[in-house]
Amino acid sequence: MQVSCFNNRFPFQPQYSLHHHHDSSLQEANPAVVSFDMTKEKIRKLFTNVELSVSSYDTAWVAMVPSPNSPDSPCFPDCLNWLMENQLRDGSWGGGLLHHHSSLPKDTLASTLACVVALKRWNAGEHQINKGLCFIESNFASATDKNQRSPFGFDIIFPGMFEYAKDLNIQFSLHQKDMMSVMLYKRELELTRCYSQGREAYLAYISEGLGNYYDWKMVMKYQMKNGSVLNSPSATAALLIHHQNTGCLNYLRSLISKFGNADRLAEITKQPFDDVYAAAQMCNASQIMHQEELAFGEAKDFLDQTILNASIFSEVEEALRFPFNASVERMSTRRNIEHYNVDTTRTLKTTFRSSNISNTDYLRLAVEDFNACQSIHRVELEGLERWVVENRLDKLKFVRQRAAYCYFSVASTLSTPELSDARISWTKSSILTGVIDDFFDVGGSMDELVNLIRWHVNVDNDCCSDEVRIIFLALKDAVKWIGEEAYKRQNRSVTNHIIETWLNLMQSMLREAIWSRDKSVPTMNEYMENGYVSVALGPIVLPALYFIGPKLPKDVVESSEYYNLFKLMSTQGRILNDIQSYKRELEAGKLNAVTLHTSDEQEAVEEMKKKINVKREQLLKLVVQVEGSIVPRACKDVFWSTSNVLNLFYATEDGFTGIGIVDTVKEVIYQPVSPTQNYM
Repeated sequence: MQVSCFNNRFPFQPQYSLHHHHDSSLQEANPAVVSFDMTKEKIRKLFTNVELSVSSYDTAWVAMVPSPNSPDSPCFPDCLNWLMENQLRDGSWGGGLLHHHSSLPKDTLASTLACVVALKRWNAGEHQINKGLCFIESNFASATDKNQRSPFGFDIIFPGMFEYAKDLNIQFSLHQKDMMSVMLYKRELELTRCYSQGREAYLAYISEGLGNYYDWKMVMKYQMKNGSVLNSPSATAALLIHHQNTGCLNYLRSLISKFGNADRLAEITKQPFDDVYAAAQMCNASQIMHQEELAFGEAKDFLDQTILNASIFSEVEEALRFPFNASVERMSTRRNIEHYNVDTTRTLKTTFRSSNISNTDYLRLAVEDFNACQSIHRVELEGLERWVVENRLDKLKFVRQRAAYCYFSVASTLSTPELSDARISWTKSSILTGVIDDFFDVGGSMDELVNLIRWHVNVDNDCCSDEVRIIFLALKDAVKWIGEEAYKRQNRSVTNHIIETWLNLMQSMLREAIWSRDKSVPTMNEYMENGYVSVALGPIVLPALYFIGPKLPKDVVESSEYYNLFKLMSTQGRILNDIQSYKRELEAGKLNAVTLHTSDEQEAVEEMKKKINVKREQLLKLVVQVEGSIVPRACKDVFWSTSNVLNLFYATEDGFTGIGIVDTVKEVIYQPVSPTQNYM
């Protein structure tokens, strides 16, 4: 018999100790309240004044825009003045907050060339132009260095600006011209490829570098409500240079007004095309698509390869190692903290950063919050382990001790302090479903199994064995506690519903035991109708929902929507369990969805995986459905997060090993997070 992986069948039998000697005292584990509040107050203040690094590149392009009333004069003279006043000593222009970022020479070259072109466009700053040209000549080799990181669209924009510079009679050395001829040839190939593939959005975003290929009608398709071209000051300025447009003009004027004399004119675009972060998010999105969103499915294969081949952050490797459908909140939070870089520099068409985005206070607060919650989790788990001993469940020889895994399955998703009762309910029920499954599997006779299902009995007289007595008393204790605590939250008795979930589970387990005893083979439909119950998620998940927050009236609990959410989640759990365990169960002569499906095991496994995807898509559709829904969204989210936890425990194809799950449990429950950065 197989039940949920929360309590019984892992893809391994771990032999590693989970316990570390940490002080479980909440008083000692929590950070000082004063320090915590001070950190929160600092973060609040950050949002009142967003500070972005200067973008000399965007400032230069805005400076090139001619006045709509006088084409021979700049529309934004303050930008031109800023360029003349903010050249660096070496002749380059770079970002103010970034200072001179020597590790990004291509960005500096592009910014410097743009500034030189802008000054030459208005015949201003001859001295600055000459210094800039000297810098470009000295560092020009970086433009063709494949080992240097390239800003977004660099291979099109930089040669395009070079052509514009030649049109303005800016003189370059013969060596520079030779190198640029190679870049121009590659630019032609890249532009031809982009046009042939219909990448208009990408071309609009880098349109300032299109030169003779510029098509203002095409670019106008991507003008946003705020008047910009994809939120890019440089692309917006290029459109104004080629075609007068009130929306573009108002957008640039609003930026100048906001940042004042271009001191904070910055590249703030969050463009959705080839940026790696967006690609990673699309990769995640493609794993939770609806059936009708086939374009995402087609994108996933491409994105998997693109991300793997890019030199990017370790968090992307983590995302590909552990699929999005197996992500859990606590591990995601921990990874975000560990990967957080307080000196993050983003490179789009130019390089920028914000102290409001990458900040030690964010990191400090996240670390303190994670570790404070974790200390609460350790105290709860210790209490649950005592409950196991107090109820003599540790005396049952056929039962494996699994409290930490049961607790992890809920703490990894329902982690906040106010959900303590939900975690306790979930874990007690999870432990007990494992005990009962082991009893049905290897520990109990048929008489004992039948005896266990009788709920209203005299424990002293009617229990046919000490094992049945121990299990029955522990079960009644858990049901009593859950019922009493849930009554306080729901203002109504839900004990009968909780008892019903347990009786349904044990009856389904008994049915499987009878099939096994009689060597009878049910139809696939009969097996699955029984199997989604026997996977044992009912007594674990459903009572815990009473502690999530919203009221759950009886009509909601008895609704078809509630039932379908539960059945879809549980069916995924049953199939995942059976795919993982079919070889072992085949040897033991036990029933399994894979072996019932067809004699070709590999074909059956692939078919089962397709069914999982279909059920998961159907579950997601129900979770996000608003119209006609009566189940509170917070409760629906629990069904979805449980689906993720199931996938996490059964994620064997990506190398998720026994050591891996033990380490994951340790990281969530026992090991405080400690970022590598010195954020103190």
